[in-house]
Amino acid sequence: MTSRHEELLAKAARGLTPAQIELGHSYLTGKLDGQPFPQDFVEARRWFESAHERGASTATVLLGSMYEEGKGVAVNVPKAIELYEIAAKRGAYLPCLYLARIFAHGRDVPVSREKAVAWYKKVLANEGSVDDKSEMAEARAYLEIHSVS
Repeated sequence: MTSRHEELLAKAARGLTPAQIELGHSYLTGKLDGQPFPQDFVEARRWFESAHERGASTATVLLGSMYEEGKGVAVNVPKAIELYEIAAKRGAYLPCLYLARIFAHGRDVPVSREKAVAWYKKVLANEGSVDDKSEMAEARAYLEIHSVS
């Protein structure tokens, strides 16, 4: 264990949410500060759940992605949707995009153009406050085809 890891672990154990998120992310990706780190989805989920319970949208989104992708848990898209919706209500941008994609493509749930349209509109509501032009273009293209005026 590196001293950086030990430092993060101590801070996370004291309940410091940013440390919990960083530690969870390191376990999820197998990288800490760009260096190899033991990948452990169980530990990632544990730290994300703790930060999620404290209201951290980033942790909620990452936890949702673990359920959507089946990392350390069985794929559970309804659980991912639940978590993404919580993060979206807290004002996070990415879960709106993830929800739009889930409903647009029917990933383990029925396709819902109505829900996809609603979520893509929320994506566009963030235009100007996020840099990803490709995600905005994706939202505009979907809405151009599927939105009812």
